[in-house]
Amino acid sequence: MEWKIILLNILIGIIGGLLTALIIWLVKKWINLHFKKWDILVSLIIGLIIGIVFQKAYSNLSDVNIMFSYPINNGKIECKKGSDSTYKVLIKGTSSGIVNSNYSLLLWLYPVSPRSEISGWYLQKNINGIKINNDGSWEGIAQIGNIQYPPQQGDIIDISVSVIEENIAAEMLYEKNVTIRSKPIGKKYIMIKNIEVSLD
Repeated sequence: MEWKIILLNILIGIIGGLLTALIIWLVKKWINLHFKKWDILVSLIIGLIIGIVFQKAYSNLSDVNIMFSYPINNGKIECKKGSDSTYKVLIKGTSSGIVNSNYSLLLWLYPVSPRSEISGWYLQKNINGIKINNDGSWEGIAQIGNIQYPPQQGDIIDISVSVIEENIAAEMLYEKNVTIRSKPIGKKYIMIKNIEVSLD
């Protein structure tokens, strides 16, 4: 663990302990009881628990890393027409700390040029989305446009992958309607921009 995280942990524990001591003092004053020495010990223990809980949540997320291997910023991506007459792109990357954790990956696509009717990040789900392999590598399939408005050569898109808790990911992926957000949803996310669509 990095020393900055340790110091932050200690600071949160101290602040938590002081706040707990203040609350105990106020409550006892309100009900006319004296603040005793053991109350300080209880406050410090509660503060320590707060610090441990924070450290566990923070350190779990700090161990999580995601990267794109294809495409790259300002690069091109091959787009193919599928059996359902919609156009798909294949996205690849690597990750660490995701396999055997409580986190999942979500794949998002943002139409830059031309813009979509509703501007925002489109969550890729159903037959689209991300599959993570045991070694942490992942592949994602994203749909560009639709049957009525298929993509054109040279269209520009942005792509993002976000890290999110498994239960929240499951809820979002099972939403019936198209999921659009002003930014990718998750604890952290990575993004590549200015990707030019190349029709197969």
